[in-house]
Amino acid sequence: VSSYKDPKTELQSFFARVNLSLFDKILMTATIRADGSSKFGTNNKYGYFPSFALAYRISDEAFIPDAFDDLKLRVGWGQTGNQEFPSGASQAQYEITQDGIIRSQYDNPDLKWETSTTINAGVDFVVFNRRLSGSVEYFRKNTQDLLFNAEAALPGPSGVRRWTNLDAEVINDGVEIVLNGVIVNTTNFTFSLGGNISFIKNILKNFAGVVETGGLHGQGMSGVTVQRFVSDEPLNVYYTQDFKGLDDNGFAIYGDSKVYFSDPNPKTILGINTNLRYKNWDLFANLNGAYGHYIYNNTGTSVLVASNPIKGRNTSPDYTLPGESVDNAITGSSRYLEKGNYLRLKNLTLGYTIES
Repeated sequence: VSSYKDPKTELQSFFARVNLSLFDKILMTATIRADGSSKFGTNNKYGYFPSFALAYRISDEAFIPDAFDDLKLRVGWGQTGNQEFPSGASQAQYEITQDGIIRSQYDNPDLKWETSTTINAGVDFVVFNRRLSGSVEYFRKNTQDLLFNAEAALPGPSGVRRWTNLDAEVINDGVEIVLNGVIVNTTNFTFSLGGNISFIKNILKNFAGVVETGGLHGQGMSGVTVQRFVSDEPLNVYYTQDFKGLDDNGFAIYGDSKVYFSDPNPKTILGINTNLRYKNWDLFANLNGAYGHYIYNNTGTSVLVASNPIKGRNTSPDYTLPGESVDNAITGSSRYLEKGNYLRLKNLTLGYTIES
């Protein structure tokens, strides 16, 4: 039997915005907001996040070809805060057990907002009598004061955790391309197709320490990790033993030490949407996908292995190699790293419009 009470969460926000238009060509927006959250430490409950954007509708200029129905250049800079973590994270917490009252979390009165600073520059266009529109944008997002729950390096019992802000930067930069087109447009039939694709590079910078992440779970996996926070590598980069196959006796062969492997963060993100209309019928489909990243098959490590021949278990031959010994130890390694590429149908809607 157990019970608990979550601390109350309160959020208070103030913001001001100024919009300016010059000659209906140059558009400027400036915003400042102050967000206060009870989740943070008593010394840093408020965060202040400014932003600025500038757009120039260059299609209104005489030197732009008439082929452009609209052409706009834009740049932006702004900061946002993140408070997506548990209530009471900055407070000391205790548990009542059969051994008495024990500390389960240290307090941190200096815990503050995780802040992301984003710059972007892009061009928006509309051509072919508004049949085709799109944009090309470069972006760079720098996240600092990362919120992280780690075992506290403080006097007291081991294993007690403490939320803190990591002194590090996570940088995501890349390019996004968006295209939307009306391919067929008649009285009875319309077909439009659109999509966006982003190419992203992720890296952790200016982090002095090393934090082990990606803890495995299951039989024989106590205390085993396969990922890391380490500077100049992708966030949560895979760091584990290099699986090199089986020896003549059916036992795994590994490299002399752990090595860094692939990126768990997608390098390409894709979205596709299409809309078909025939008279009163319409069909809408939306797909999304991600490519260039790897996932770790924890189930493959601890369950679908030769050393776990439980009768009736639904295993896959993909996780037992020919000649593998049933005494082969369960070990976290690159053997269970798999490509995470996917494209899925997220939404499919068929509709009919009843005319009055």
